[in-house]
Amino acid sequence: MNKTNFREAVVDANPIIPYLISTHLWLEYLLICCLEVVLPNPEVIFGSRNPPFRLLVDLCEAHRVLSADFANVLGKVNALRNKFAHRAMFEPKLEEIKGLIKALREMEDPFLVSSALTDEHEMAIALTAISRYLEEIARDLGAENIGAANHPLPFDTPLRYAQGCSGGGT
Repeated sequence: MNKTNFREAVVDANPIIPYLISTHLWLEYLLICCLEVVLPNPEVIFGSRNPPFRLLVDLCEAHRVLSADFANVLGKVNALRNKFAHRAMFEPKLEEIKGLIKALREMEDPFLVSSALTDEHEMAIALTAISRYLEEIARDLGAENIGAANHPLPFDTPLRYAQGCSGGGT
């Protein structure tokens, strides 16, 4: 689809875009929460700057907060987010969605992911599951300020997203 005006690019934009960007922000927050627990002096890194997402992932992996395969998953989420955030006309390709789902399925720790046709709905469910998984890691470390034990994005949010979606994957 070629977006040629504000309405097409913003008002009628694909609903997965804000979902992915909001989830990415939440994941970034969780990574910082984890690092605040494991780093002896986190203020040196977080005091006057906001490190990029990829650096946060690498630091968490280096401190064994994240496994290499989950760091890979987060890298794929980051790549998708960057495409959405920096390209007004971006629509995810089926291969990109499949790449994220494939990375989840190949994790050493079992990661429940739908075996349904890979589309934006499945990507939304995967993003919610990724958030929940990182929340569990952060809580297990003793991170605070994460909120109640239930997920901040209700698990049925992707189902509501799918019902309101005008189509499947592109």
